[in-house]
Amino acid sequence: MKRKITIGLLLTIVFSIGGYLLYLHSDPIIKISNLNTEVAIENNFEKNSEKIDTKKIHYLENIPVVYIENNGYKAGLHHGKLLKQQIQDVVNILDNEILRKNTVKGFLIDTYLLQKAKQLDKHIPQIYREEMKGIAEGAKISYNDVLLINTYDDLLYLASCSSIAVSKNDKNSLFFHARNLDYPINVLSDKNIIFHYLDKKIISVGFPGYIGALSSTNYHGISLSSQTATVQKNSIGVPTGIIYRKIMEEANTFKKVESILKNNQRTIGNNLVVSSFYENQVAVFEITADNVVKLSDKDYAIATNHFVSPELSVINRSMPNSIKRYNYLDNFFQNSENINVDKIKETMSFFDGNQKSWSSIANKGTVQSVIFLPEQKIIYVAKGVETPVNKDGYVEYNYGQIITE
Repeated sequence: MKRKITIGLLLTIVFSIGGYLLYLHSDPIIKISNLNTEVAIENNFEKNSEKIDTKKIHYLENIPVVYIENNGYKAGLHHGKLLKQQIQDVVNILDNEILRKNTVKGFLIDTYLLQKAKQLDKHIPQIYREEMKGIAEGAKISYNDVLLINTYDDLLYLASCSSIAVSKNDKNSLFFHARNLDYPINVLSDKNIIFHYLDKKIISVGFPGYIGALSSTNYHGISLSSQTATVQKNSIGVPTGIIYRKIMEEANTFKKVESILKNNQRTIGNNLVVSSFYENQVAVFEITADNVVKLSDKDYAIATNHFVSPELSVINRSMPNSIKRYNYLDNFFQNSENINVDKIKETMSFFDGNQKSWSSIANKGTVQSVIFLPEQKIIYVAKGVETPVNKDGYVEYNYGQIITE
């Protein structure tokens, strides 16, 4: 007798190889059309400008700065209208080049991902759901498309990444927080955007249509960066980037950061590096759906894609590339004194040239690199359009010129 294959079984089989298929289907030479908009754009961002028109996109060389006023639906509508073409291009590439929805496999993967995304959607606070609705309206795309963009990490766990944060200490007077975001989706390498949420008093470096906070800082001196840590048990809850956005909006101390993490239903394994300038503290929060472990007993905090705490290290699978990147950043701190910005840039840009491995800090998947200097109110963002993006240097965003204390 032949075994009957149900749709549910087929979807399970397809999803189990989904991440691999997406990796195969991603094309590192695909590029979204470079920031064409239907609204007025300022092509030159004057660092000493007395007044910045927050209704327009400004550029730091090739990196756009988008100012978001209000919150909820109005904030999303502005985001969607201002970045309409870019968001539509991201959706088209997601559909046609990565998921390949016009194929049977792609259709089944997309159907499964959307089903899981809708389960996550129920846990998203209403204010952020309204913001996503505004983006969909402004960009003339479906809410489901915006939802997939904002739940991608929680569905496929594709991120790698490396971060280091250093407090002021006996051998180092510069408080800084640096991160490289690594994805096996090279198409994102030329899509970095600085979002400055004026009313919420936060700045995030993200991508068109994305409202979460994976690389972000706020006016209270709190900065964060996330790294996926693969675990077997994941859960349905608030999408990772949304929890971190909530932290950015509400937290001014480590105590508040920890409270938000513990009081929201988490989804996947994650290493969250958090720095608090005004407390002169740095920490790593190792996170699972069931646990939050804080590591904060050093002058520096480092995280890649594996857990190091006794409580959680036993549930991580072996990650040799992650360990190499962790050790590289550890050696950088241990062997350096009076660290300056140029040294940080050099460290975060180190690429061993290996196109098959993710073992160097900058690698074939580095689509974003950010350095936060909260005391100076400056952010550096890598400006490259091909991976690793930091090989072409960084632009400087001085948000101290925009905010009022």
